[in-house]
Amino acid sequence: MKPLGKMMKIKPDFIENSNTIHTLGESKPGNTGMIIQIGEHIHDFKPGQKILFKGLIKSEEDGEKFGYIHEDDVLGLIFSEN
Repeated sequence: MKPLGKMMKIKPDFIENSNTIHTLGESKPGNTGMIIQIGEHIHDFKPGQKILFKGLIKSEEDGEKFGYIHEDDVLGLIFSEN
């Protein structure tokens, strides 16, 4: 499936199981992942970039877990120190 408009397909580093319950004060992994595909109206991001994001629409395609986010849900780019 190709994302449209200002949507992006990402490969999250972590997809939380919907049955997982977190208690107040318990830490959980952040929302990070790599951009796989971008919609035709996105100009500030490109595939291969690692991002920090909020919100995620979960999807499974050919046995692999992906997510879809809107461009406005990107909180920042993650740069490697190498």
